Amino acid sequence: GHFYLISSILAVFPHQANAKNKDGITALSILSQIYIKNIQMSLSNDSNESFSLLRLKCNRKRSGTHQLRCFWGRACTMINASYYKSIVEPFPNKRVWRVVHASVAMVGCPIDVALLAIKIHPEQLCQQDEDGNFPLHLIASNDEWNDAFDPSYVRSENVGDITTSTLLDKILDLYPSAANISNKNGESPLALALRSGKTWEKGIKRLFDATSPSKVNTRDPSDGLYPFMQAAVGKNSCITSIYSLLRHRPELQIYA
Repeated sequence: GHFYLISSILAVFPHQANAKNKDGITALSILSQIYIKNIQMSLSNDSNESFSLLRLKCNRKRSGTHQLRCFWGRACTMINASYYKSIVEPFPNKRVWRVVHASVAMVGCPIDVALLAIKIHPEQLCQQDEDGNFPLHLIASNDEWNDAFDPSYVRSENVGDITTSTLLDKILDLYPSAANISNKNGESPLALALRSGKTWEKGIKRLFDATSPSKVNTRDPSDGLYPFMQAAVGKNSCITSIYSLLRHRPELQIYA
């Protein structure tokens, strides 16, 4: 019943998946709160059985797994509507379904949901989308991920806070090679993160450490700026990032 209702609404109004209520919370966040214990139990479980069932869209009703399937079906519908502007394939512009890419790129996706997507489809971390972006590029460029997760999101007891940098670290740890691959526009994850306003402690340091010197020391072809210049642009400019990037290449101070 609920799944049909959600699908019916988003089939006509896919933009509603990005809508936030007066507290700034999306429908996906509210849905996630309902199933938070199932999600976090699955994330803490090393067994791959439940994730295999989700990948295969198995209909077997099992304690916990069935509830997780109910959540995941609804969550994917919302993620598809938000990112692809459609709830079913074929998606516009012949885009291929990649839930990890979509979850880290969409507006207001709970971090637990993105982590669940990664655990279900870890192979997608190594896949580029139609624009040449890995999930690392998309989380780097999405300014929705610039702060720690919304504190209004209810977390179960005995579970520590998961921040944006935790998710970026997870993606980087699982596929570090993406840090040195540019998308079709010639943009690296570091350049995208700097442009989106991320700070040194919330992503830039990890990306900087993972990026080869050749990429750190060159201009971004999309805007012609060196990394330290990108760190200085915009309302979220970070003095720590500017200083650290300049210290790595002091001869560039002539451009400062």
